[in-house]
Amino acid sequence: MKKKCPICKKGKSRRVCIIKDNETICSKCCAEIRGNSCVGCQHYSLNHQHELLKVNKSSNSKFIAILSPEIDEEVDLALELLEQNQFSVAELKIKQLLEKYPTYHQTNYAMGVIEIQNKNFDEALIYLNKATDIYPIFSEAFYNKAIIYKKKEDLGMMASEFLSLMKIEDSNSELYQIAKKFTDMIVETFGNVAIEEYIKSDELCKRAFEYCDIKDYSKAKEYFEKSIVFCDKIIQTHGNLGLCCAALGQKEKALEHFNRSLEIDPQYEPSIINKSLINSRSPDELKAYFRDIKKIENIRYYKDYEPEKKSLMKRFLEKIKDSI
Repeated sequence: MKKKCPICKKGKSRRVCIIKDNETICSKCCAEIRGNSCVGCQHYSLNHQHELLKVNKSSNSKFIAILSPEIDEEVDLALELLEQNQFSVAELKIKQLLEKYPTYHQTNYAMGVIEIQNKNFDEALIYLNKATDIYPIFSEAFYNKAIIYKKKEDLGMMASEFLSLMKIEDSNSELYQIAKKFTDMIVETFGNVAIEEYIKSDELCKRAFEYCDIKDYSKAKEYFEKSIVFCDKIIQTHGNLGLCCAALGQKEKALEHFNRSLEIDPQYEPSIINKSLINSRSPDELKAYFRDIKKIENIRYYKDYEPEKKSLMKRFLEKIKDSI
């Protein structure tokens, strides 16, 4: 059981205070006594960064947030109940706090944590996104969003959230080092591409699939081609670009991209199968085939199948599986 704060004798002691000989104090007293002597403390750094952003906000910035030690203390107490496995009590308390303070970043963050525990990941993202919209330097919220996308195996979004975290965290912090570890893995896996370029490539690939869904293969092909300009080593992108070329009757271009995907992963079965499909049909037959099918499926091959030999992406997913 946490002890009472030695200053106010009321709040729970949670924060190590460097100006009180590293004694733990409550979040409310931390906010009240915080000053220049606190340089080096993570709580001072976060607050100081927030104040600088308010003072120096540009015409493009809309970051103005209210910080309330009292609400923070209530949220901390509720999350402490969660840590003590009192889930139902914690969930009820956090829902009450969110209803009372619907536009406060910590209440939305806490509700996001509850939804993560409930495995309602899409709901959790709604609350966590609101938390970072309200308070754009909320490292823990970006971290939790990244973990959700890791669970969803959406590496592009995971990288994007980790990159946002790295932009606001000190490079020596634990969260920064975790984020860097994973972004470095992506960089290494996809041929030392810059992480920003990988994220852009992933965004373009997702846009391409929106056009695949409506059978606009020409537009989908355009976005897949833009995607590989940023990152040429994503197997599925070449495989899907090959399908778009096939749908447009461009057999040679289709085979070129299937072969490129197989250069990256010789065991990538979708391209092996699709090469056989392409070789057995004329350009006109291919156009008719893709005109008649419902849509090109976004195959989650490395999630849904277990090829005998581990592929590049499969090895990567296994590598990061238990690292967070």
